[in-house]
Amino acid sequence: MTAIQDMDRPLQGRGIFVTGIDTGVGKTIASAVLASSLGADYWKPVQCGDLENSDTNRVKELLGPKHPGCFHPEAWALKAPQSPHIAAAREGKSIAVADLRLPSTPRPLVVEGAGGCLCPLSSSETMLDIAKTFELVVLVVIRSYLGAFNHSLLTLEVLQRRELPVAGLIMSGSDPLEMIPYLEKRSKLPFLLHIPELSHITAKSIAAIGGTEAFASIDLLGQEIV
Repeated sequence: MTAIQDMDRPLQGRGIFVTGIDTGVGKTIASAVLASSLGADYWKPVQCGDLENSDTNRVKELLGPKHPGCFHPEAWALKAPQSPHIAAAREGKSIAVADLRLPSTPRPLVVEGAGGCLCPLSSSETMLDIAKTFELVVLVVIRSYLGAFNHSLLTLEVLQRRELPVAGLIMSGSDPLEMIPYLEKRSKLPFLLHIPELSHITAKSIAAIGGTEAFASIDLLGQEIV
């Protein structure tokens, strides 16, 4: 696998798109750490299932009332805990990336995907179409479990084929040592951050996990409100 981009120079994008190798690998916690480290806004365009305990509400809870960034409302908030294209169809709705508008903000913007990077939005579009359309720099969340090597390499290969800029990898959970050197060598991407066991994450520990130096390879273009 060749390098997805030249890591000798900062990657430019209009925001950071957080995807993962599977559902439940820690994208929301990683998004909270990113938003905390960068003083960023947070946006989850598509939320499926348990709207009262949505990912947006979880990030807001973890960051607390003193966080300087905004929490932008979902473009689609769907009740069924299903893939977005199925959840939308059950409510007589359809999802199209052309209908999305990137939130305008003077701060960095963290955009969290749903499911994996090829999670369907419709019969023709996936989560990656959001990252591609809005010129977002991608961060991939990895977690160690049986099948994770395969899921990681498939995710990174499709990102490479779609020519999406990937800043690096974030490891969540315990026992990451076996995965990190292998994936760094194969992908030629750096591991930027390790987030400890997800069940132990609290509002107090979020700020201590990351720092802006971990994301120095990302240069976010301005999105000043006009």
